[in-house]
Amino acid sequence: MSHRVLDAAFDRFAEAAAEIGLPAWRVDAVKRECRAPGEDAPRSLVCHAEIMNAIARETSALEHEHQDFFILDWRTGVKLVCIREIERRQKHGWVVTMLPSVGCGESMAEIAADPSFESENFERWISPAFVSGDAQAEHTATLLRRIHALAVDASADELAIGDFTTQLTLAYESAVMMSSVAESMSRIDDPVAFLEEAVDELFATLPFAWAAFVRSDDEDLVRIVAQESIVRFESSRFDESTIVGAARQFQDAFNDATVLQIEPCPVGLDPDLGPEIIVLPLLIDGSCRAMLLLGAREGDEWAVSSYDTLPVRAIGASITAFLEIILAYQRQQDSFVGTLGGLSKALDAKDTYTRGHSDRVAYLGAELARASGLDEDQVRLVHIAGIVHDIGKIGVPEAVLQGDQKLTDEEFAQIRSHPTIGYEILKNIPMLKEALPGVLHHHEKWDGSGYPHKITGEQTPMIARILALVDAFDAMSSNRSYQTGQKREEVLDEIRRCRGTHFDPELVDRFLELDFSVYDQMIESGVPIRSRMNGKERRSRDRAA
Repeated sequence: MSHRVLDAAFDRFAEAAAEIGLPAWRVDAVKRECRAPGEDAPRSLVCHAEIMNAIARETSALEHEHQDFFILDWRTGVKLVCIREIERRQKHGWVVTMLPSVGCGESMAEIAADPSFESENFERWISPAFVSGDAQAEHTATLLRRIHALAVDASADELAIGDFTTQLTLAYESAVMMSSVAESMSRIDDPVAFLEEAVDELFATLPFAWAAFVRSDDEDLVRIVAQESIVRFESSRFDESTIVGAARQFQDAFNDATVLQIEPCPVGLDPDLGPEIIVLPLLIDGSCRAMLLLGAREGDEWAVSSYDTLPVRAIGASITAFLEIILAYQRQQDSFVGTLGGLSKALDAKDTYTRGHSDRVAYLGAELARASGLDEDQVRLVHIAGIVHDIGKIGVPEAVLQGDQKLTDEEFAQIRSHPTIGYEILKNIPMLKEALPGVLHHHEKWDGSGYPHKITGEQTPMIARILALVDAFDAMSSNRSYQTGQKREEVLDEIRRCRGTHFDPELVDRFLELDFSVYDQMIESGVPIRSRMNGKERRSRDRAA
């Protein structure tokens, strides 16, 4: 903040000097500034290059002196008052003014060595500030020194108050930002929306012209965050490709980083991205899986400060926690679905002719749910219900499932009991609560002729109507102990024929539009070759069983 304080202090000092008709100069090894009092004052005389260089040479000779205040008998009619700029005990340049008396005009003209310098005009102009005698000169110089010291203190206080106000505002805005981000952390169903909101809040709250989130190609993270990067920027200064390119370059360069870093803009990138860039690695399981980046700080200070990094760290911690929650949830779901798959495989082991049936029903059910406009949570639910829809067949004897004789009424009743058995097996598993209607009702029919409750139309839950259709389709399409899989067109014709009797008419329309290429691959890879029937009569069975 020193340069801001001293800039403001010089302005104050120059204004005070002008009140008594004195010019003011500010010089150091490279800087040359001047102020001439009054709008009509001959500024060209005060700011003449040779005069400013001569003053700079005088102050340069004082650099190794211990004193910070000098009254120099410079030339005839001219004393220089040299005041060292000091802020927070740090010494900087010099503030200089003059104490004029008779003869000052000729001396200044001699220094300027410029025929156009009108010494008489200069002396007449500055005569109101003439001092007479050393005592008055010392008194005035001491007063000017005191004025500069007060100007430094006043400027420091003013800037401190301004900075405090700014930081107080920033702290409030950061608190609001954190509150907003915290509220959205419950949105585990939409990770990208949460990340977009987090980047939005950073960009809107902090004084940076661009902000970015960029993830790694980690397989687990890609599954939950499809977008590789999320960027926000001032469109008048940047474009998306510039920000995304910079984010990826930093990701490659700092992939092993573990702590926040403030980095200069690398050579080769647009220098407007810097000069300092915040790079915050987001660590999950001990490694950098993503990054937050902000650059092009705006305002009076281009340098990044702790006031900037603290909220970035806080948002980064929230993002990391959120991603860890999502990944843990995803792993839990994977484990859960894997367990369900294990139950399905147990059923496959019992009835080898239906091997892969549950996986295919789960796949087709999810595809039909998506095509029917259900959201992804409902699609996932249909998929899970498809995996376990036939789990109740575990309670049906193998002889009934795989026998080659005509079913008795008792055996037929046993097969029809499998939805209820499955429901009873799964009803105490909390994570399957919403999937249970699909298990219990997947053999209900649109016209009420199904089982176990003979409900009709939309009384049957949507999840069960979807499974009823895809279950029947797979049963007709695949080889079983009691039938050879039918040709595709024959199966689709049967689906059309049962539109509005067995199946929801709208679902049939959506189903007929599906692409079955993946399903066909599942049939080829997952269903065993059907054993020969040895000439025995095929048994009449419920096709959807």
